[in-house]
Order: sequence, then C-alpha cells, then structure tokens
Amino acid sequence: MNKKHSPSSNPKIQQILNHGLTLLRDHGDHGLTMRQVAVNAGMSLSNVQYYFRTKNDLLKGMVDYYFQKCENEFDAKMDSSESDDVRKNIYKLISINLFHGEALTEMCKIFREFWAIATRNKEINDHLLSYYSRYAERLSEEIELLPVDPDFIPQAIGLLLPYFEGYSITAKSLPLNAEKVANMLTEITMFLLEGTRED
Repeated sequence: MNKKHSPSSNPKIQQILNHGLTLLRDHGDHGLTMRQVAVNAGMSLSNVQYYFRTKNDLLKGMVDYYFQKCENEFDAKMDSSESDDVRKNIYKLISINLFHGEALTEMCKIFREFWAIATRNKEINDHLLSYYSRYAERLSEEIELLPVDPDFIPQAIGLLLPYFEGYSITAKSLPLNAEKVANMLTEITMFLLEGTRED
C-alpha cells in the first residue's frame, strides 16, 4: 500500500479497512465484497474503489493494516527493553510474540481467512509470503542487537517464526501455559545461538 493510501494518513482508509476486517471475520471471504464494505462503512462503492480498486487491493491493504498494528505493538514492547542480558532479551522477544498470539483469538479468525484466500489466490499468497519475509527480517534485526554470533540467527528464526504463527492457532490445546512454552523456547533458542560449528 502506498503512502497516499496508508491508514495512518487517512481516516476513510482506516474506516474501510476496519469494516473489511469485520466482514472477513464474521462472514468469511464470500461475505467480503466491495459493495458490502461500502455499505458497512457508509460510503459509496466508488469512494471505496478510489482507495482500493479491486478486492485484492482491499485484501492486501487489510493484511498490511493488520500486520502494521502487530508490528507497532511489538516495537513498543521491545523498545522498553533495558537489559543487556541475552537470555532475558530472547525471553522477552519470545514472550511478546507468544502472548500476542494467545490474546488475538478474533484476529486469528481473520488471519485464517487470509490464508484460506491465499490457497486460491496467488496475489494474496505472494503478499502474505512477503509479510513473513519482513517478519523474519524484523526478528533477525532484534536478535542482531544482542551479542550473539550472527551466523546462528537463521536457525533461531527457523524455529521461532513457524512456532509463533502456529501457536496463535494451537495455544489453547497445549498442555503447557505460555510462560512455560516461552521458557522452553528460550532455552532452545539460546542453545541454537550458542551453537558450535561443524568444520
């Protein structure tokens, strides 16, 4: 989404995206039409289409909007970190992502819809994959701030990223609470980051 169509720069766009997310959550992909978004947002269809020409443009805008909110929340929590202790910072990074996923059951419904759409829509699939690339880069950037060997960061990201995403769906069925899972993942991540090279 370009700056002109950024939710932060225009309350109409934010209104369209919020109504789109609500429709997607409550009615799924088939209930999300440009016309219904316009009706729910109290706008004309042409007004909605001025900002989002197609349903794919709207879906990509909704993905970006949702993930920007998640990233802003993550940044705010990580910025408050004042410890030089690697383990404490890794635990904090993990717990922020786990507790975030545990608390967003409504957003998880929306995210499942995005993935369902992506299975049938290459453009949305590519957009979601680019989000995950950015998410992996963001996690790497946080870990790179710590005194760890950068060669071992990809292994840590390879563990954490899929776990965070899966945890948001499976958390309530696990026999461990989020704190125990965060401690377990911290230990595994520390092991990966302190790994020894095979020559």
